[in-house]
Formats: sequence, structure tokens, C-alpha cells
Amino acid sequence: MKTDLDISKEQKIVLTARQLFLNNGYEKTTMEEIARSLSIGKGTLYASFPNKEEILLAICNNHINYLRDILQQKMEEAKSDYLQSLIDMLHIYINSVYQEVQSLRTPEALIYADQKVQARFADRFIEIKRIFQGMLQKAVDSGELSSAANAVDVCEVILATLTSFLPPYERDFGELHPGRPPKDIFERESKILTDLLLQGLRAYGRS
Repeated sequence: MKTDLDISKEQKIVLTARQLFLNNGYEKTTMEEIARSLSIGKGTLYASFPNKEEILLAICNNHINYLRDILQQKMEEAKSDYLQSLIDMLHIYINSVYQEVQSLRTPEALIYADQKVQARFADRFIEIKRIFQGMLQKAVDSGELSSAANAVDVCEVILATLTSFLPPYERDFGELHPGRPPKDIFERESKILTDLLLQGLRAYGRS
């Protein structure tokens, strides 16, 4: 059984490795460099993490769990105006990712840009999808969203629409701002998107 001391040690390893991955790139960073940065022996490092990939997965695990938990809390706290709460949750989702994934070198970017890493967290992405579906269903049940709307289908469309606001930010910017957009552009365009979604959801199935 791991003690609090073991957990704290692992957290220090994860935080240090994350910074090294960000500075030097995941592929170029070695376990020896991580151990040296922590002033610990390689044996101590390997006792906690058998390889570099396990450290990367721990970093991604922290990221996706944080997103899931904050979205779950937001859904549980919503008492009315569920569509607005949904929009708030979408803002939290894409903006939290934007803040944490400061570049495509950021380790957490791999959870969105690397299919192998993404597959390891498929269950967590499904949990996040279920949270959004739950909020949409609350909107249907309360009459905010037309009963003609299928929460599952609507959720799939919304999340598909959001992909260009998540790493690797594959958007048709041409020569203006390829890749991760500047913060002001990202915030302006994400606000436009969520405003359009809110207006569209309120009108959906009413005509």
C-alpha cells in the first residue's frame, strides 16, 4: 500500500518530468535526466515509474481527471437554465485545455494529438461526454430544449464542433495564425461559437 510520502514523491516526479518534457520534448527527455533533476537515484525513480511512458500517462491522467471532476461539479450544481450551464461547461472545457496545453510540446497535448495515448483514456473521455449528455437531458426534461431533441445525438454534434478548439488545433487559419491560436483570437472565436450554439439549441425543434 502506498503511503502519503510515496504519493508526494510520485507527484514531485510527475511535476518535474512534465517541465522537462515541456522544455526538451518528451522523446528527448531521459529517465536519467529526470532522476538527476530530482537529485534522486535512478533506482528510486524506477521504483515509482518503470518507464518514461508511465510518467507521461500519469501527467495525462491528472489532466483528464481534473477536467472530468470540474465538469461533474458544474453539472451537479446547476439548478436551472441548464442550456446556459451547458455553455459555461463548454467554456470551462476548452479554456482549461487551452490554459494547460500551452504548446504542442506540452505533455497533455498528446492526450488529444496522439491516438495511442488518447486510446488509454477513452473511458475518461466517455465519462466527460456523459456529463455533457446529462446536462442536455436536464435541459430537455425542464423544457428548455425541445423534446424533439435527442441528447445523445446533440451532444455528439456539439463535441465534434469543438474539436477545432482542442489540440492540435487543426483549423483553417491559412497564414494568419496556424496551430494554437493567440489567446485573444481563441477567446473571441470560442465566444462566437458558444453563443451560436446557445441560440441554436434554444431554437432547435421549435419550428
